[in-house]
Amino acid sequence: MLPIRKFYFSIGCFWTGEAEVKLLKDGTLLYSTEGGPNEPVKLTISPPQEAWDQFLNTCLEIRMSQWETSYHDENVLDSTGWEIKIKTKEFAYTGSGYHLSPPNFDDFCVAAKRLVGGLDFNGLINDDTEI
Repeated sequence: MLPIRKFYFSIGCFWTGEAEVKLLKDGTLLYSTEGGPNEPVKLTISPPQEAWDQFLNTCLEIRMSQWETSYHDENVLDSTGWEIKIKTKEFAYTGSGYHLSPPNFDDFCVAAKRLVGGLDFNGLINDDTEI
């Protein structure tokens, strides 16, 4: 049984399109992309327990539950937007942003990318680490 009850993450902008990951009822993840210059993608992924453990450990280490719920710059008209919904036994977080993000947001993004086996989030997450 997974230690996570809810998980949704999307990130995107006009130029690159949007990528999202969401936890399905059967415990798998639906990874999808749309918009931007590339063809849409939809994949179902079953991360191993070790990948989930690493992802959740990162969320705890970066103190995600202490992040603000909104990081929006109303003065910027074209930038990257994101949304996260996560609920575990240890913590819960729901938040979104546009052009702005919380501290350690990049660490969360890299952890999410690793959770889905290194799949590309339309080039919006930079991680040179081997998966």
